[in-house]
Amino acid sequence: MDIKTLQLKWLRDQIGLVNQEPALFATTILENILYGKPDATMDEVEAATSAANAHSFITLLPNGYNTQVNIFQAYQNFTKVLFSA
Repeated sequence: MDIKTLQLKWLRDQIGLVNQEPALFATTILENILYGKPDATMDEVEAATSAANAHSFITLLPNGYNTQVNIFQAYQNFTKVLFSA
């Protein structure tokens, strides 16, 4: 197939980019998740984080989904949870 015969809009709709490094904004975990789907319900958020194996970790944080994202603080909390068992 000659790529020049394809409709440009259709071709662009078929292509996606998924970065391997997550980008977090300086807001809460919940607001970071809602950035991808602003009208998501809490049930949808919890289903998505469960599918990503993150829900149980998030709920162990002192403020859960309302935890303010701070990369250094997140690392400290993660290591506390990881090594407290």
